[in-house]
Amino acid sequence: MTPDITHSPRPARLRGRKPTWSLHPGIRSHDGLTRRERAADLARGLLGSWTAATVGAGLVGAGTVLTVRRDAATGMTVVLSGLMVVALSIVLMTSSRLDDTAAEVALYALESDRRAAVAIEELRDEVERLRGDLARLTARVQTSVRPLDEAGEPQP
Repeated sequence: MTPDITHSPRPARLRGRKPTWSLHPGIRSHDGLTRRERAADLARGLLGSWTAATVGAGLVGAGTVLTVRRDAATGMTVVLSGLMVVALSIVLMTSSRLDDTAAEVALYALESDRRAAVAIEELRDEVERLRGDLARLTARVQTSVRPLDEAGEPQP
């Protein structure tokens, strides 16, 4: 009998860790990326963070204060810049979350494929064992059967 294979929502090796594409054999990891790709990942990590969103919110607040107290044009520019930073940060955080989700799905599919391959190999071995048993039984039946005469009685 094959052991029961239970599937968890995540591959076991990812529990408690943020999934990363470097665990997937079909995806280039940090060393395989160009400088520009690594720089883009770094920029997304820095700008797509709560820190950047907080800085953007601070710019909106500062711009509002400048608008009310002094120069409306400069204050509005700062407000719009702050809103742009907040929006950009939210878009980049969403992009990062989607990437994490895609990594989880890809690694789960990879783990499921590995488990299926193990189960298939076990089934293949079981079928081969059953074929051998069937061949032995067939040979045994053929050697133990005596021919019958015309009346259906076994011949001596």
